[in-house]
Amino acid sequence: MNTILFYAAVLVSALILLLFVPGVSTMVKPIVDGIGKGVLAVLGAKWAWVIWIVKIIWRSHVDLIRHLVLPEHKLDPTRRYRS
Repeated sequence: MNTILFYAAVLVSALILLLFVPGVSTMVKPIVDGIGKGVLAVLGAKWAWVIWIVKIIWRSHVDLIRHLVLPEHKLDPTRRYRS
């Protein structure tokens, strides 16, 4: 995870530095604008992300409780086919 964050920081730093180079900024400006629009689109759907993470957490807990409560033969449908 730290490597991904490091590469993202290097990419952002490189794009910021390229914005100040004459002539190159005309190529970099649309990329920066596109990244900004993408970030705004992801953040604009924040309630969808909240609902998604709540569903993931809920399903994980239900699955954990099922595995703690139910016996193995009810959890593994392939058990009866094993020799």
